[in-house]
Amino acid sequence: MRQALALALLCVVGTVATDAMFRSSLSRALWPLVETPADGAVVSLPLTIRWEGPQELYVTLIGGDVREDLGLRQNPTEISAEHFPRPGQYRIELRSPVLGRWSATERRFLVRAASTPLSQAAGEKAVDDENGHIEDLTSAMDQLGHQHEITQAENAALYEENANLREENNGLATSLKDLRHLQTQTDARLDAIEAQRSELERQYRRALEENQLLRARIESIPECTNWGYVSYQRGVRRVMLVSDGRGEVFHDQLQCEATRRNDPTAASPCICVGSPWQR
Repeated sequence: MRQALALALLCVVGTVATDAMFRSSLSRALWPLVETPADGAVVSLPLTIRWEGPQELYVTLIGGDVREDLGLRQNPTEISAEHFPRPGQYRIELRSPVLGRWSATERRFLVRAASTPLSQAAGEKAVDDENGHIEDLTSAMDQLGHQHEITQAENAALYEENANLREENNGLATSLKDLRHLQTQTDARLDAIEAQRSELERQYRRALEENQLLRARIESIPECTNWGYVSYQRGVRRVMLVSDGRGEVFHDQLQCEATRRNDPTAASPCICVGSPWQR
């Protein structure tokens, strides 16, 4: 492989040097130039091929499903209609008998459908129509190429936008992770506050129950536990009697009144002399 590349390079260098020395081109001896048909031309059959270069070249016809080796041909050469099964686009390949595919050259053309002979004006019109159709196809190809460039630019812009969105997405993912961590801390604080609230509520209910029990006990205590009345002893000294002759303390007003009515020394009504709220 390296020897073949070196040989090809030497051939190119030798050709350029020879062209410079003799002021003539030897490149056509290595790489022939097709003169007819023109590239993209619409041709009629039989097809005549002329080239500039070696007098004899291998000719191959290629088109659609057709690939036919026509062998070694003289310049010019003619290809009959039987080699073209249908109208359409074809191409010919010319190869040197010496260099083979290293010196291959191609030419594309269109074969028109077979028809009755046309007048010169009609033929020129048909050629103009075909050329116009080719120009339309060329324009359409140029438009497609321009649209392809626009699409590539849009794809590049979309790629850059996608990269920016990916970066923003990573930032949002980080923020979301921080928010989740903060949410976890907040939930823990709320749980602690809820537990504290439940404990305070329990303590409040317990204090309320104790308060209600204490209020009931307070309400059950009588306002006065000792009663008495003033009595004149021996007509001059006043004393407060709080018990009867048997030594029983007046714990209620009725007991005190019953004793006072029967006591001729009584000098006042029964009054409360002992309250649980007095100090």
